[in-house]
Amino acid sequence: MKKHLIISHFEKHAKFENKRLAIVCDNEEVSYYQLNQRANIIANYLIKIGVKQGTLVAILLPRSIDFIAVVLAILKVGGCYVPIDPTLPEERIRIIIKDAGVSFLTTFRDIDIPSINIINIDVIKKTKKDAHKGNLPPIGDKNDKMYVIYTSGSTGTPKGAVNTYKGFMNLVEWYASVFRMSSEDRILIYTSLSFDLTQKNIFGPLIKGATIFLIKDGPYNPDLIVDNIYKSKITWINSTPSAFYPLIEDGRDLKKLSSLRYVFVGGEPLFVERIAHIRKDLPNLNIVNTYGPTECADVCSFYLLWRPKF
Repeated sequence: MKKHLIISHFEKHAKFENKRLAIVCDNEEVSYYQLNQRANIIANYLIKIGVKQGTLVAILLPRSIDFIAVVLAILKVGGCYVPIDPTLPEERIRIIIKDAGVSFLTTFRDIDIPSINIINIDVIKKTKKDAHKGNLPPIGDKNDKMYVIYTSGSTGTPKGAVNTYKGFMNLVEWYASVFRMSSEDRILIYTSLSFDLTQKNIFGPLIKGATIFLIKDGPYNPDLIVDNIYKSKITWINSTPSAFYPLIEDGRDLKKLSSLRYVFVGGEPLFVERIAHIRKDLPNLNIVNTYGPTECADVCSFYLLWRPKF
């Protein structure tokens, strides 16, 4: 079979544009080539310990380059990843792991969970000198499970929503191509890596050769986000409306956001009256309001508030 869209496009960038910057997180950065090597090392390690096509692997890591490398590695071996926010209470983490039925957990911390194979990311890093770094042959099928996202549980017990490679690739192709994401774009991620909306912001840039900027885990800090947008010339962000409003509130220097091309919002109602004032100061900014449940890979409908300026 052919490699699915995400891995094949990512590996092409790693091969032909290997020095292009893939991810920046705090003071650490990696090129596409380096990220691919890191993912290949982890992928081969996963195969060695029994992870294969269809295997569910939980990821309990903070926003980091390691997290994205692990996700790519799981996809390379045809597996399905279950992202878990490490800031959650340990009881909820255990509930998710048990409910999902995962047998492998990738983490960097000590956690005692019976019948789970703990994969310590730091241990893998120490074995990298002798590890195989070549790309793996195609593994998996488009109808295989790609990831499982757990809901907030606001209506009862949290439930895992499963998405397939086929469904998610359809979303990413729309997200990255219809809005003309390119290698010049710089995408800032400050949402939880266990959110449904975050997944397309990881893989959209990686299939287009763009650069991902990660804000490390911590309390929501609009000042920090605005500073990152300004200093890193961020062109693309995606969040809930309530997380976007503080970035443009009265008293903000909106010129710090002038590099933005797109703001995608979703997950809750958007009140246009709370953002209308930015149209004058940010005429080149396009706001896209989206809607979709986790079960349909995050977006099933969208509306452009302001006409895009391509």
